[in-house]
Amino acid sequence: MGLITFSYRTLRGTGLYRYYLKTLVWLKKYYYASGLPYSFQAYIALLTLITILVCAILFPVFTILHIILFKLPTVIALLLSIPPTIASLLLTYGVLVYYPIVRARVQADKIDISMPYLIAYMTSIAAAGRNIEAILERVAAKGELFNVKREFNRIVSRIAILGQDSVSVLRREAENTTSTLLSTLLDSLAGLVESGGNVKEFLEEFMNHVMRGMENRLREVINSMMFLMEFFISLLVVFPLVFIIIVIVLSSLGGGLVFGIPPMDLIFLVLIIGLPIAAIALVLMISSTLSRIMG
Repeated sequence: MGLITFSYRTLRGTGLYRYYLKTLVWLKKYYYASGLPYSFQAYIALLTLITILVCAILFPVFTILHIILFKLPTVIALLLSIPPTIASLLLTYGVLVYYPIVRARVQADKIDISMPYLIAYMTSIAAAGRNIEAILERVAAKGELFNVKREFNRIVSRIAILGQDSVSVLRREAENTTSTLLSTLLDSLAGLVESGGNVKEFLEEFMNHVMRGMENRLREVINSMMFLMEFFISLLVVFPLVFIIIVIVLSSLGGGLVFGIPPMDLIFLVLIIGLPIAAIALVLMISSTLSRIMG
């Protein structure tokens, strides 16, 4: 029995679980879009279990550390252990809540990047005279190529197996997806089913709209990359030279100390420790910017 199954069977009747389930109902949309292989209720049970374990484990640990390291009385150690325990609890809670949102946004970016290929594929099927239901079935069969297999399988199964109305199914899926382009496409297809419009002409026009959006996104990414690369060069080349000169001048004026710190210690802290950390953060920013067009 896995940890998620254990947590759900153990905690699903507790008040804390019901509280999390009620307050985090807004997270359900992102959770299903993230593609996590468990039910939303099971994930909330896991979140409940982990937050309980964080408090149960870290509070005694912080208390013991205060007693051993700082030689504090037990009562004071207990009181001082409350703030770091609460901080750890909030951090853990935030990570577990934000994780499905991050996965959903990554999935939405993948869908947006694949959208031109998806629309081209749908247009080729529509050009053969197929109706919207047939197009949806073909896309569901090839969905892995366009990162929409889960979404279109859900649509096809509800229409073909459950017999639900295609308009309501398309609009429900349009509301659930975190991809703006896919949401617009599905909602527009629902409108075409109602009005009986020409699917091929719509897809061709929508392709033009998507390509214009991709061009604008590419232009924004290029501008962002130009700024980040200039900042990267300034950080790694110009800043160390200027910083060393400033430290030497200040140390000569301040009797060998800079803000009460020996110059070599200050250079070590800033250039050997701080600069690599800043460079890593900048590389992550560059990677995040490139992911908007590369997935």
